[in-house]
Amino acid sequence: MRRAAAALAALVLLASCSDDPAKPTPTPKPPPSTMPTAAAVFHASDAPQGSSGSLVATVDGEKLTERDVQIAVEELAPGGAAALDEQKREQIIGFLINVKLVAKAAEKAKLGEGAEFETRLKFLRDKALMQAYLEKLGKEGVTEDAVKKVYGDTIKEIKPEQEVHARHILVET
Repeated sequence: MRRAAAALAALVLLASCSDDPAKPTPTPKPPPSTMPTAAAVFHASDAPQGSSGSLVATVDGEKLTERDVQIAVEELAPGGAAALDEQKREQIIGFLINVKLVAKAAEKAKLGEGAEFETRLKFLRDKALMQAYLEKLGKEGVTEDAVKKVYGDTIKEIKPEQEVHARHILVET
């Protein structure tokens, strides 16, 4: 949230700068009223983190759960979920809060309507379905017997290499 506010402030500052020092700089306009405010956010950082349905934050009446955080981690840092420390977790929660706030503003601006948006939404749905299907196939295909078979086949294909054992190391002086 602080990052979004800092970025907005930097944009306003850059927009208000003028090349001509004699020209007065215009007064920055407040953000549009369609944008939800930070007051609409309740962050429950001390909420229990165990279950996937546990509440993490409430953004303008919408619940943000631990499962939402897990999905964001999988999407943003594949394979990095195990090394997620508290600071990174808080950053991801802040990112999700910003996503919800900006998405609400986009809905109010009716950006979720139209053929272009529907086409993009269909593509993202198909992509998510493909990923889910491939993950399911991967989990089903990795069994203990399958791993042993691949290991055994690989060992059979490896040609033995000559090994040398050194008993003395000679150094010229």
